[in-house]
Amino acid sequence: MTAEVACLPPTGRGRQAARPDGFYEPDPPAGPARDGDGSPRVAFAGEDGRNHSYSFAGLPLAGMHEDLAAALAARIGPSGTRRTLASANIGWFKLGGLLRFLAGLPRPPLDLAALRRSDLERLRRHRLLTMQPRTVAKEMAEIFQLLRRADQRRLRPEVRELINQRGHHSGEDAGKTGLPGYSDREYAQIMSAARHRAAQIRDRVRAGERTLALAGTAPQRLSAEESADAGWLAGMARTGVVPARSRGGGWPHGNLPDRAGRVSAAQHLFLTEEDLVPLLVLAVALTGRNPETVKELPAGHRVLEDRAVAVAITKRRRGKALARQTAHWETGPASRQLHTPGGLYLLVHELTGRSRAVSGTESLWAIWTGRSGVHGHTAAFGRCLTRSLDLSRWAAAEGLTADAPDGGEPAPLALRLDRLKTAAEARRAKATGGHMPSTATTNTMDVSYAHYLRNDPVIQAWAEDIIDAALADAEDNASRFQLRILGPVIGDRFRADPDAAARELGTTAARLGQALAGSLDTLATSCLDIDHSPFSAGRCTVSFLMCLHCPNALVLERHLPMLCALLDRLQEALGQMSVPDWCRAHGVAWLIITRLILPKFSPAQREAAIAAKPAAERAGLLDLLPGPREPA
Repeated sequence: MTAEVACLPPTGRGRQAARPDGFYEPDPPAGPARDGDGSPRVAFAGEDGRNHSYSFAGLPLAGMHEDLAAALAARIGPSGTRRTLASANIGWFKLGGLLRFLAGLPRPPLDLAALRRSDLERLRRHRLLTMQPRTVAKEMAEIFQLLRRADQRRLRPEVRELINQRGHHSGEDAGKTGLPGYSDREYAQIMSAARHRAAQIRDRVRAGERTLALAGTAPQRLSAEESADAGWLAGMARTGVVPARSRGGGWPHGNLPDRAGRVSAAQHLFLTEEDLVPLLVLAVALTGRNPETVKELPAGHRVLEDRAVAVAITKRRRGKALARQTAHWETGPASRQLHTPGGLYLLVHELTGRSRAVSGTESLWAIWTGRSGVHGHTAAFGRCLTRSLDLSRWAAAEGLTADAPDGGEPAPLALRLDRLKTAAEARRAKATGGHMPSTATTNTMDVSYAHYLRNDPVIQAWAEDIIDAALADAEDNASRFQLRILGPVIGDRFRADPDAAARELGTTAARLGQALAGSLDTLATSCLDIDHSPFSAGRCTVSFLMCLHCPNALVLERHLPMLCALLDRLQEALGQMSVPDWCRAHGVAWLIITRLILPKFSPAQREAAIAAKPAAERAGLLDLLPGPREPA
């Protein structure tokens, strides 16, 4: 039996899809939901698993609600670009700010058709009174994005022209650089404190698990105190319910609840809020990932040959196609789990396993709070990523201090996860020798440089040391090479005693006389021994300009005009090449001319050479520097 298949024309860019035979009417688009008072409500279902509903009830200018609700639905809907709760909140807050500002104008627009360009320009000027230009540019860009998704027929032409102009993000990116990271001393003390606390957390939870295991298999091995704890630990492990604690006094008919005691009981098997900071600090530093990416780490993973772990991560601000990627992190031996990203991930996965089982979350960061979730267990960043962590208080409790200015007192360290990420990026750049393709593993090279490396003092100091060392090495190589130069002093000696001057230059008086007569000239020097080249066997066949690198060369005053012309060509080449390429190709020649040759002649001789440099002979000089080429 054969089946007949209708052959439909293929679809593609610029070609409409074929419609089915017969009458077809697409379903009308669903309108926004309504509150009890008829106000529109826009539902949001994010790709990060977070949902929300935005109600226009309570916002002014009700005549605009319908149009702006449709625009917001398009902006944060499945086809929009705001697909996480945090980014959807940005659009909602900017929309609310727009409506409140417009309602406060002397003549507020009552609907979208009445919105004027001057209203939006007035909003921009008002914001600039109290906000940075970059912040204002971001707000206006978001408002314009919303208005572009509104019914364009409802907008005035002047408003359409404004919101579709290019360059609204220019203020956002102008001068935009990330915060600098931490110095080596600051970074070392942060990591030391975080590892110390993480080890305490690990040992604490594992001790509780050991008590549970021994209570079921070998209770005789438990101490009296451990035996007393085993009963309620077993119940807590089985149900996830942390037993209540109370303390005396306060109430006429009972005791006050002991919150601290209950938290201490929970910490035998679960992570709590105060455990988050040291573990997050380690995770950001070891993985080199943005704090938001670390907060959204999933519990699902694959262990690869007991050597690495593969984790699907969320990388925001890269668009839908690039938002999901798989990270592979080294696990290392068990003794190094606080030093490798994979080892730390598996440790956190172990410590949060019981809370994750009770709460049912798929997030790695499952903790017990006692306030929300199932029996107090919840995903630490399940609702939003902006959970208060009080990083600076933890840093103060650990005694962390910032680098003190010269002669000043050390101040408490202001701990920020984004600065820690920058510090990790800087250290990776140093470890790879500044090779950007190897450094930029978590961002593009442009982003890694602009937002993490460019303003980091650690990288700046390291780069300055590298450049100073490279220049010193180049100068050392140039100065170690003893180019023979017949300057004014030796010239006077030659006229007084030719043999002595020749011996000083390492040649004979006859050969020196030939050089002075011009019979040994190359292009910019004289050659004292062309038949014995240091660059090739026998007679020299390399470029004439390689004479600047040759021990057989002799520089005379009449060569100065050509050398000055060569310097001009080298300067022109610097504007056409990258600095590293120019240094590799012409750096040594430039150093020899400027540091070795020109200082041997008087200012009057140098000025005369500059005036006499042959412009007609400047063309093609640089072509001779690399050496002879095959004929065309």
